[in-house]
Amino acid sequence: MKIHVYLMAVTLLGCAPPKKPAAHSTPPATVMQVSKEMELASVRLTEQAEKRLGVSLVAVKRQAVTSRRPYPGIVVVPPQNLTTLTAPITGTVCVLGSSSPTVGSRVDQGEPLFSLTPLLVENYAVGPSQQLSMQASRLSFKQSEDAIRTRINNARVEVEASQIDLRRAEQLFQEQVGSRKRVDDARARWQLAQEVLDSARRELNTVTKFTLQPAVPSVESVSVVAPLSGTISRVTVANGQAVTAGQPLLDLMNLDRLWLRVRIPQAEADEIERGQPATVKLRGRTLQAEPVRGAPTGDQLTSSLDLYFLAQNSALNPDQRVEVSLPLQGSGQHLVLPTTSVLYDIYGGAWVYVRKTPHQFQRQRVAVDFTTENGQAVLSQGPKPGVTVVEHGAAELFGIEFGND
Repeated sequence: MKIHVYLMAVTLLGCAPPKKPAAHSTPPATVMQVSKEMELASVRLTEQAEKRLGVSLVAVKRQAVTSRRPYPGIVVVPPQNLTTLTAPITGTVCVLGSSSPTVGSRVDQGEPLFSLTPLLVENYAVGPSQQLSMQASRLSFKQSEDAIRTRINNARVEVEASQIDLRRAEQLFQEQVGSRKRVDDARARWQLAQEVLDSARRELNTVTKFTLQPAVPSVESVSVVAPLSGTISRVTVANGQAVTAGQPLLDLMNLDRLWLRVRIPQAEADEIERGQPATVKLRGRTLQAEPVRGAPTGDQLTSSLDLYFLAQNSALNPDQRVEVSLPLQGSGQHLVLPTTSVLYDIYGGAWVYVRKTPHQFQRQRVAVDFTTENGQAVLSQGPKPGVTVVEHGAAELFGIEFGND
């Protein structure tokens, strides 16, 4: 009897209705189904979920953007910053100072480097070969002086022609007929011609200062000073060495301002915005380089040409290879937003999440034209200016939309 009662109790207990589970709280994220075929699904977050995902917003802007393209460049020394110091007379070299000039040391303009003790002809037995050598030295010195004078005349003509061209370009620009680019090109040509003329005049002053000396040298030593401030790149004489007039003593280069030679394909030459500064990436920082007119050089085998830019030297060395970004044609007003707002699917399509209402976001396709160095994405197609999009947290919304949360 007891066994039947126990079995009846167990049977009644198993037939009891199950307890209802407790109701769930509001889900942190909800994917809302599309109502139209051409629309994409939108994601709605709770305020707490949005904070937990770190979602931040930014507005799409329309602003002026300069498009750039990187090219390889090499650092070169401008021609006007190179000079060779020669012996003004035949004599014996005596180093001035505590030590001899060495390669890599810096000298200032006007700093005495050597003194030359003249060799008096009457105190030595000069044979026919020595006489011929001295005559050849005088002839070479005279030819150098004539060549410098020819350079001065050519440079003077170039300066006058460039001045006429500059005045004409400025007049046409004031009359709104010419372009600013032509004025800049004419001014750069005039400046380059003036620098060449000044350099030739300095060389002539150095040469004529010693050619006006009497034919028979005096016993007084002649001091040789640095014609410009710079770094010694080569030394060809030693203390106590006998040299002839016009013989090279050392080479100087001024490294305060250097040129960047950028080689570009001729097919892309029309895409470059001439007259605009270039940027140089160097060890985590960016330098500005102004365009200058250099020698018309290039490479016929690769169908390329060279552009030159002037950079104030802070950490550049001759023959150093750097990356130079050049401005391109077509720069103007573009849609801009941070690159962190853009995400890409497996097919390479670019998307952003647009805020439709507070805590509700919808994915929208965009077309990225290019990205800038400061982390901005330039759009050729996208939301209108002022539309709010997700800056941080787009990848998390993408995962929620496709069920990867």
